[in-house]
Amino acid sequence: MLGAFNAFIPTPFSMHFRKILTKKALAYTTYSMQNTPIDLHILDFKGSLQSVPFTFKDHFEIAQKIISGFEFRLSLESETPRKSARKGAYLLIPPTLAPSPPTKREASLIKSYLSKGKVIACCGGVIKLAHLGVLDDKEVTSHWMFQESLKRNFPRVRPSLHKTLVQDQNIITTGGIQSYLDVICFIVKSTMGTAAARKYNQFVQGYGVRDFQIPTIEKKETELEKLFKVFDRYRSEELHLKFMANEHNMSTRSFQRHIKLNYKINLRKALKEYRIQKIKSLLEKGFPIKQISHEVGFQDDVSLRRFFKQEFKMPISEYRKLLQLI
Repeated sequence: MLGAFNAFIPTPFSMHFRKILTKKALAYTTYSMQNTPIDLHILDFKGSLQSVPFTFKDHFEIAQKIISGFEFRLSLESETPRKSARKGAYLLIPPTLAPSPPTKREASLIKSYLSKGKVIACCGGVIKLAHLGVLDDKEVTSHWMFQESLKRNFPRVRPSLHKTLVQDQNIITTGGIQSYLDVICFIVKSTMGTAAARKYNQFVQGYGVRDFQIPTIEKKETELEKLFKVFDRYRSEELHLKFMANEHNMSTRSFQRHIKLNYKINLRKALKEYRIQKIKSLLEKGFPIKQISHEVGFQDDVSLRRFFKQEFKMPISEYRKLLQLI
């Protein structure tokens, strides 16, 4: 509309009028943002974290006190059931450790918010959305504990579980249990702007919207772990098909069949998974990057950094920082 209006303004004055109109448009946008209450409805259900509504209420009240123009309306499905969404409103599906498919009522409400507002699913709450098929072919995040469940039960969903928060149009998914704190900052930033979010974070000493989740460290004995113990017998330069087949008195073809039959994985993928696990283990122990690259069989630390970023979707330096939080 602004471009169409400028077409009728004489050339010498176009820039002058554009500046005036831009200032007025920005002023109007700011005014609208600061005078439209944030409408957040929490779909609390049996098994969801009961502390979430209280946390949102407390933090939104803090934001209201310190940020000029910040207003909110917060409601719970258990207290004030809704049949449909209000335009531009948020629906929050809280964290849960025992996710379940949505009921017919929940499914109807979620679809209503998807058509009129935004839906935010935290941790295990993401599974409710997955059951509806609305996450198909979308990038999502959730808690690490649901990684296998997502892959097995929802193959069309694209998990990026290294991320804390992922937005795909009007669907926002978040990771670990306390990622709803990132959601609070996300809502403040989305509705009130970066300066307001910064002011809120400084006041509560929060960490804003984090890029990455703290890495998971799992110690469990699997068939693959048994194979990794076999690999541990060899030096990094010996971890190749010809050498290991010879050590087992097998042809290379027979050795590949042996690995596939006994460990349900091909040798190339097994060696890759072994490298990944060993890198994680050495990082946890605090080994220098150059030493890790030598231990795992990379030519140099540059090759290791490139491999790590490709597999973990984050720089190795960022991963090491996150390990310090464990």
